[in-house]
Amino acid sequence: MGMTKTFHPSLTPQRREEWDLMRTCMEGEAHVKAAQAKYLPKPTGFNSASDSGAALYEAYISRAQFPELLAPSVSAMIGIIHGQEIAIEMPPQMEYLWENADSRGLTLEAFHKRITRELLVIGGYSVLVDMPREGGDPWLAGYNRDTLINWDDDWFLLDETSMVRKGFVWEQIEQFRLLPMDQLAYVTTVYGGESDEG
Repeated sequence: MGMTKTFHPSLTPQRREEWDLMRTCMEGEAHVKAAQAKYLPKPTGFNSASDSGAALYEAYISRAQFPELLAPSVSAMIGIIHGQEIAIEMPPQMEYLWENADSRGLTLEAFHKRITRELLVIGGYSVLVDMPREGGDPWLAGYNRDTLINWDDDWFLLDETSMVRKGFVWEQIEQFRLLPMDQLAYVTTVYGGESDEG
C-alpha cells in the first residue's frame, strides 16, 4: 500500500501543514495545546532545569492563551453567505436532492453549508456523484478537500483512513479509494481497510 499514499505535486508538505493548522485552530485552544511542541515549542532555557524543563513546560502550556477567533468568524461568514436564499434550479427528476442530497438524509441546504465551511477553512471541498450498485437515484458524495490526495484529468485517489470500532476498541484503519474514469463512470478500487476490493 506504500505506493497508494502518494500526493499530488501541488499538495506539498507545507500545504498539508497549513490545512492541519487551520483544522486545529477551528477546534480551539485545547487542541492547539494538545499538539504541544508542534505549535508551542519548548523554550531552550527550560532544558537547564533538573527535569529537563518538563515542569516548566507544563506550566508554560497551561498559561498559554489561544484567541479563539477562527471558528466564530467562520460561523459568522456562513451566516452572511447563506443569509439570503440562493436560487437553485433543478429538473423535476432531481428534486429529491432538496431533502436527501447525500443518501443519508442531509438536506441540500445543509450540504451547501458544509461546502461553504470547508471553502472558508481550507479553500476547497470535493463532491463526487455516487449511486447504488443495483441502480436507483444518484446522490452527492462529499469529501473534505484534504482527503483527495492525488488526481489527474480522469483519475482520483481518496484517503478514507478513519477510526473503526472493533468490539470495545477503536482502531485507525488506513484505506484508500481509487476512482479512475471509465467513459462516463468511476471504476472503484479500495486498498487497505478490512480487505482490498475492486
